[in-house]
Amino acid sequence: MKIKKCRFCGKNDFKIFLNLGNFPPADQFLSTPYSKNKAKRYPLKVVVCNYCRLVQLNYTCSGKVLYQQNYPYESNITSQGRNHWKSFAKDIKKRFKLGTNDLVMDIGSNVGELLVNFANEKINVCGVDPAKNIARKAIKRGVPTITEFFDKKIENILKKKKKFPKIITGTNVFAHINDIQGSLKVIKNILKPDGVLVIEAPYLKNLISGLAYDTIYHEHLMYLSVNPMIKLFKKFEFEIFDVEFKKIHGGSIRVFVKHKDGPHRISSKIKKISKNEIKEKLNSISTLTQFSKQVESHRKQLRTLLKKLKSDGKKIACVGAPAKGMTLLNYNKLNNDIIEFVTEVSKLKLNKYCPGTDLKIVEDNKLIANDIDYALILPWNFKNEIMKNLKDFKKLGGRFIIPLPKIQII
Repeated sequence: MKIKKCRFCGKNDFKIFLNLGNFPPADQFLSTPYSKNKAKRYPLKVVVCNYCRLVQLNYTCSGKVLYQQNYPYESNITSQGRNHWKSFAKDIKKRFKLGTNDLVMDIGSNVGELLVNFANEKINVCGVDPAKNIARKAIKRGVPTITEFFDKKIENILKKKKKFPKIITGTNVFAHINDIQGSLKVIKNILKPDGVLVIEAPYLKNLISGLAYDTIYHEHLMYLSVNPMIKLFKKFEFEIFDVEFKKIHGGSIRVFVKHKDGPHRISSKIKKISKNEIKEKLNSISTLTQFSKQVESHRKQLRTLLKKLKSDGKKIACVGAPAKGMTLLNYNKLNNDIIEFVTEVSKLKLNKYCPGTDLKIVEDNKLIANDIDYALILPWNFKNEIMKNLKDFKKLGGRFIIPLPKIQII
């Protein structure tokens, strides 16, 4: 459904700056190739609000389509990811002096990889995730999980149990929520007076500087920066009191939010970051238009390279099938005329087909078995871990192509 108003400020004043095309949802892996299943495609157009400057998609797919049809993403696949969540929990526990009487709630908790680290420290936890197949895995790990979307139902459940979180986390999910204002109303009502909302998401500045256009897909409704968030939280009597920058996912921002009258001191970093975003014209149409031009240029470069390798008789496969990789495949029109197949370690994706393509997902050992010359790494943000895991492929003469931030052959 095309949006009629900005998700943050409610105004109806947008400027389109990037149109990637019409693709199926990035996590909709099916058992038949696209040429046979003809899965429904949805537009990927990115706009900026001319009032609050939020960068966002101008279209919203149904949450049932995105998250409740055998959702395949698991947050504990990579060691880098697991270490990140472990460090995240350790930092939060220490900073806010969490104890056995406190409750940590994670919105979009997935398989419970973040929460299990709190639970191991005897801290009470509760996950919320609408993907039932994924939530079942969290529950089996001992992470209590409510299999619902985060809305008024969650508030009612907590009030009935008289359990209120001191910490609410939204890691790589805050920007997925279409009715973000409705969610903030719920958070306002359940977060303890001295509680903290911790958000982590890809940062718009890194997305632009790193040319990470593959971060744009239907689940990622918004692309966050500090100034639009300041305006949004003020509307609900919240305040950002600290910000940290993390390397995960090509460059992420971790935002700490408190009730307006909460006890936490506001860091001087907030004003500095706000001023820098304005000075650098981060959310300006000129910056965003230039980004769009760079995206188009990158497509030409990548397609030229891959077509040249193919014409030279080289065999090319892709490694990894993350959601971001589906944007890269579809936008660059990479199908089985250039790519042999895609490899993956997640059992939820094996023997299925990449959305919008006829590319089958197989095990990593097929790289060597099929004499692949070049492996295009789709989850390029985990490239070091992937290349280490595929050292035998490298030893036998295989080479890796890193598509972003700039094209490299290793």
